[in-house]
Amino acid sequence: MSTRFETDFTHYPLVVVTIPSQRVDDADVRAFIQGQRDMLARRSPHLLLCDARSGHVMPATQRKLFGDWLKEAEQATRKYTAGMAIVVDNGLIRGALTAVLWVVEPACPTKAVGTLDEGIAWLAECGERAGMANVREVLSAAQQKRRSA
Repeated sequence: MSTRFETDFTHYPLVVVTIPSQRVDDADVRAFIQGQRDMLARRSPHLLLCDARSGHVMPATQRKLFGDWLKEAEQATRKYTAGMAIVVDNGLIRGALTAVLWVVEPACPTKAVGTLDEGIAWLAECGERAGMANVREVLSAAQQKRRSA
């Protein structure tokens, strides 16, 4: 269980973001968003696996920070993020998120999934559609590492 946002670039172009299991302060959210800015500033295609299995509801101030960030990053996200899988193991919450994604079109292909394996499989398809070289091999290596950890 993470007490802060964690971003893992070990298997870039796969970027794994872990949502904290407990509340963080606004400064932590701002630091995470700055890290996302820095990632998009690389100007290279990537895939996002967002592990929200231990996540929690954020206060309104933090939801606004994220909403503002999504607007700010929309153009770069469309250009450089080939896909995002959000792992939510609670079926009810995953269903609600899926419904939101039908109503509000995300800036990149986005899917709510139940497991890390589902997310990696879907991101492999996204990477292939985007013409990312060796994407299945990179994701397979990342998957093996996560299983052995």
